[in-house]
Amino acid sequence: MTSGIPALVHVVRIIIAYRTGLLTYFDHKITSGPVEDVFVVENYTYIAASGGGLLVIDISDPENPCLVGHLDTNGSASGVYIFDRYAYLADRYAGQKIIDINNPKNPQIVGYLDTNGRVSIRQHGSGRGQGYVALGTAMER
Repeated sequence: MTSGIPALVHVVRIIIAYRTGLLTYFDHKITSGPVEDVFVVENYTYIAASGGGLLVIDISDPENPCLVGHLDTNGSASGVYIFDRYAYLADRYAGQKIIDINNPKNPQIVGYLDTNGRVSIRQHGSGRGQGYVALGTAMER
C-alpha cells in the first residue's frame, strides 16, 4: 500500500476442463498485471503473468492444481512458449528470456536476448516440436 492507495491485485483463475466432464479451478493472487499467456505441457501449466513473471502450476491432480514454481523476470511477462525443457518468455521491454524448466519447481533463466524494444511471442503450428516461435519487436524512436 502506498499513500493510502491499495495495490491492484489480480487473481489468476485457471479453469481446468477434462474429457471426463470434471471441471476445477485454481486461484492465485498476483499484484502487478493480468495473465497474458498460457501454455500447457503434460502435467504443467505455464503462465506469463505480466508483472508476476512466470508461474508454473502442477495440474497432475485435476482436483487439486497447485503452484509449484515461480520466476520473477524483472519485466512484464507477455507471452510464453514451451519447447523441450525450455520456456521462451517475452518480457515486454525487458527482452526475451530463455528459462530452463527441467525442474518446474525451480525455473532458472539460462539465456537472454535484448530486443531493444517491446517484444511479443506467438506460436505457430500445431503440436510439440511442429512449428516456430515468432518474436515481434516494437522500437521506440
